[in-house]
Amino acid sequence: MTMQPGDPFGVPSDINDTFSVDLSNTQEGGDVPEGTYIGRCRDVKSDTSKAGLPMWVWTFEIIQGPQTGRELMQWTSLSEKALWKVAQTVAALGLGKAGEKLSFSKAQALGRVCVLVVTKYTRDGKERTSLDEVQRLPEAATQNSVLPPHAGTSAVPNLPTAPQAQAAPAASPQPAGALP
Repeated sequence: MTMQPGDPFGVPSDINDTFSVDLSNTQEGGDVPEGTYIGRCRDVKSDTSKAGLPMWVWTFEIIQGPQTGRELMQWTSLSEKALWKVAQTVAALGLGKAGEKLSFSKAQALGRVCVLVVTKYTRDGKERTSLDEVQRLPEAATQNSVLPPHAGTSAVPNLPTAPQAQAAPAASPQPAGALP
């Protein structure tokens, strides 16, 4: 295998290359457990839903607690019926609010710290979790509301956590805010 500087995985150069990694202290992935987490916006991009509607795709990273480093996605449709979810998300990030015209750059969104509410739902008979809501940080923590997108988690000392979220109904067919 050919190793590139800074690339721990290398580039396969031959069919006989061997790939090895020590996974002895690693658990399988899976869903982020239901609950509330302190997170930050790692990315936002424009995209199109399967239904052909414009949407914004948000990536958040948990920055405190045992789930630190885990990423959660949120898809906010720009259809008129779903703009409430856009308003909720941008308000939580301090980028705007319902009742006003909105314009922000990706640079303004990245690093914004917020509360991430993860809830359970059932789809195809399987219990899963998803990012249900993005909330504004409690007032006591707002002095730390923006971090550089790649700052270490030590840059956020002891932010308070939000109260535990109510569980979503177990029989819901898809996560809240999901596109049809």
